[in-house]
Amino acid sequence: MSLVRLLTCSNEINIRGIAAATSTWLKNITYANVSHAIIQEYGNVVDNLNAHVPSEGRFPSSKELSSIITAGHPVYGLAALKLNMSDAAIRLISEADHATSLFGEATIILTKVVRIPRSLLMIGSKETLESADWVHITLTSLISWRWREAYQNGFAARMGWTLSDTYNNGNHHPVVIVNGTCGPDAMSVDFKAGEPIVFDASASWDPDNDELSFEWVNYQEVFLTPFGKIYNCIDVETWGEKGAVVRVTAQWDYVSTSSSPSNV
Repeated sequence: MSLVRLLTCSNEINIRGIAAATSTWLKNITYANVSHAIIQEYGNVVDNLNAHVPSEGRFPSSKELSSIITAGHPVYGLAALKLNMSDAAIRLISEADHATSLFGEATIILTKVVRIPRSLLMIGSKETLESADWVHITLTSLISWRWREAYQNGFAARMGWTLSDTYNNGNHHPVVIVNGTCGPDAMSVDFKAGEPIVFDASASWDPDNDELSFEWVNYQEVFLTPFGKIYNCIDVETWGEKGAVVRVTAQWDYVSTSSSPSNV
């Protein structure tokens, strides 16, 4: 379930609200009680989870998460727009200014958009909104598919953390360091077209002493034109036996060169 996956990463995210909603398969009920039950079970393993992360990145308590569960209307698709705002929509409005991303059932998000007009680009027709599956067919989902094996392995590792309160019994993410920079934010560098830039990840290390391998990806989607053409504007040359160092040359002045340490 998506909620279980979310909970295993909840130490990485500031969760402002959890909304139970209808779906293609459950059109007349939200099952908010199931969300409460899942979070109650999460509470039984949260101490184990915390044994595998730094003290400054601890998992939220089950009490905290249970307090922010709300529910949408038990109706399907655009029918919710004919009703008063649900508790879930009200919660979304109150937290919108603090949120950096949204994931959820279309009508809860759409209710907010209709009630309080904002500038918004939605990918999907009325039919896809009716099916409440529009999130899954956006370009974002297609782009993220390349990382499927990696995030499935990450999920499996975190599920393993729930089984033991001993750090050495788990498998943990490598610590990626690029040019001395470590963290989830993208690292931006200044450059001139035709002049190479060196990205060095050789200081990266694994907390379980597993051997590291390196793969550098030219994320071509950032060069996607409105007409569907991708311009390959960057040359990448790998150095060293393990490939921990690359030399990158941007061919055009307006190309923004950056490295995301979490994705190296």
